[in-house]
Amino acid sequence: MLLAAGYAIPLLPKGRRLRDLNYLKIFLIVSCWSFVTVVLPAFENHIIINIPMIIMILERSCYIFALAMIFDIRDLSLDEISRVRTVPGFLGIQSAKTLSYITLILMILFAWFNFRIDAYTLGSFLSIIISAIIGMVLIYFTSEQRNDYYFLGLADGMLLLQMLLILLF
Repeated sequence: MLLAAGYAIPLLPKGRRLRDLNYLKIFLIVSCWSFVTVVLPAFENHIIINIPMIIMILERSCYIFALAMIFDIRDLSLDEISRVRTVPGFLGIQSAKTLSYITLILMILFAWFNFRIDAYTLGSFLSIIISAIIGMVLIYFTSEQRNDYYFLGLADGMLLLQMLLILLF
């Protein structure tokens, strides 16, 4: 909760938020989402930290990183005005997209590992592959000029889509 508050509310000197710190924004998002969607549910179910859980954290981190990159591309002009350095600002849009594709491929590899050790069913593994492919398509078509519905509906909806796919399969 403190990270979420510090991300949105200016608690730092000179009225800065955590998201205003160079390169930190995407890693805060990745770490918070990975913790909330993997670690907290595991602890709630009295699961101790184990190899499949660590692999799942890495997998989820890759997924969130790729999806968050979509928003960093959208916010590129605003971040430049605010003088906040982000991955797309440093690498450029095309290289940031390539990095996102790589992280989605890594996500599939991590999921494959968990499938091979029977931590995932075939349906869960296929759901992760489908969500990665759809994520790659969204990344491909991402630009600063896209309508907000693209980001708020499609990109944000990817988390819900992956969950629904896993529940369906």
